[in-house]
Amino acid sequence: MLLWCSAHSSSIRTHYGPIYVAAFAVALGKCGLDSILKEFLSEQLIEGEKENSYESEAQIEGRTNVWWCIASISGSAIAVFWLSYVTWERTFLACNVMMGASLLLFLCGFKFYCPERHNRNSHVIFKVFKAAISKRYLAYPGTPTQLSWKSEPNLKLYEEKNSQILLLPKVFWFRWLDKAAVTVEKTSSSPQEEENLCSVEQVTQVKCFLTLIPLWTTFLAYSLVQATGNTFFIEQSSNLKNTFTQKDARVLLVAFFVLNSFLRFIIPRLFWSEKARNPNVTLVKIGVGMICSILCCIAAWQVEVHRLKEIERLQIKNQFDTISMSILWLLPQFILLGLTEGLVEEGLQEFFSKHVTKSMWNAGQLLTGCILSFGNFFSIPCVQLVRSWFKGTINDSHLDRYFLTLAILSSVFLCFYVYASISNSKYADIRDLSKEAELAPNVSIEEVEMKDEMSLASSSARNTPLNEDLDDHPSHSILNLPQGDGVEGNTKPLPTRNHSFLWTKVPIVMGFTHHLYSRLANVEMTD
Repeated sequence: MLLWCSAHSSSIRTHYGPIYVAAFAVALGKCGLDSILKEFLSEQLIEGEKENSYESEAQIEGRTNVWWCIASISGSAIAVFWLSYVTWERTFLACNVMMGASLLLFLCGFKFYCPERHNRNSHVIFKVFKAAISKRYLAYPGTPTQLSWKSEPNLKLYEEKNSQILLLPKVFWFRWLDKAAVTVEKTSSSPQEEENLCSVEQVTQVKCFLTLIPLWTTFLAYSLVQATGNTFFIEQSSNLKNTFTQKDARVLLVAFFVLNSFLRFIIPRLFWSEKARNPNVTLVKIGVGMICSILCCIAAWQVEVHRLKEIERLQIKNQFDTISMSILWLLPQFILLGLTEGLVEEGLQEFFSKHVTKSMWNAGQLLTGCILSFGNFFSIPCVQLVRSWFKGTINDSHLDRYFLTLAILSSVFLCFYVYASISNSKYADIRDLSKEAELAPNVSIEEVEMKDEMSLASSSARNTPLNEDLDDHPSHSILNLPQGDGVEGNTKPLPTRNHSFLWTKVPIVMGFTHHLYSRLANVEMTD
């Protein structure tokens, strides 16, 4: 609505405020798309197929991707083949109508949605912060018994310093989160007291999540490069010559986007082995992707320098007049951009799944989406900061300076990434313990004492004679023997089925097509 109002207004220069607000809203909605809407769709399919025990998680995820790609490709196809030929005012109006109709349709089907939800403790971050704030006046614990544990106390999750217990990992400015696990003498069993009590394992999970934030911030420059590839790379082709056909240079530019999208989706499929999914290999893969982003900016900078020299030499005034410089000069930067996107984005997903517990997946995906969508919003203020470099036409502008600035900025953030990766490696053991603690069953103090008594009883039972009259004790039948700690007697193995080739390959093809459609939309919009 804000974009439509800005396009409808006659004085565009006085309406930068609504454009900034609209761009921020679009970036915020886009970053929450995968973490909220796609998660909701996945849970609806899981609840709908709950009776089919043979359905594996991979098959359900594949079906979710199919439905997700159908909706995405349909919207991208409409944007390419219909909205590309209308004005910006009508485009924003059509988008506004479609979003309003989609919201009404979503609300109409509200009573048909499955109300059940899997217990993934997605609110654990909010719970820990709330509990720590409510206990901010308490002293730090001096012994492990003053803390609430989900299971038995683990010596590897804390250390003693200055007669105080310090929960690991150490996070600057967040030591006060340890107070969330401090036990308080119960005056009355109220729900509020139970809500403000967190376990040490939950605090550790949140602190492990916070240790990844410095690493995530190193991808801000990458998001700017990605946003630049969807905008200014297209503008560079305005004066270039198509050496293969007599048609518009857009035809070959579309082929560049096809190649870019192909690289973006084929590269992650090359790292299918377990060794390639090792966390250290993933970090190296992301670093190589960031190096490719630097080379991409350098290639775009050199192309723009050469293009501006040719325009100055030929004294071209019209931005649509072609020069002798071939459009193939843009091929290296599009290839490097595809390599960057394929290595960084897929590497981020793998790194995130390896280093964060399941209870943090929603929050982590949301933060990752925010970082990657950073360039979609902040590219506008960045352009305003160097407004003297941008004129009315691309021939009068200095995109070469902007590309060089991005290359320098990406190099600086690459150094930060290397430092953050090395610093973050020391938390690997604690993250593994945090994941194990999340899967462990809840054990109270009384249960621990009872377990000790049972172990003593079992050890004394071994010393009793074996010629006992077992007929008087039918409960000692071999069919009633316990099957081990934490294993239920009625546990049945789930039948296994091979993953369907269709469910595993169709999302890849449809995702590739969706990405290509979005690229084509950018090409058509610039016409």
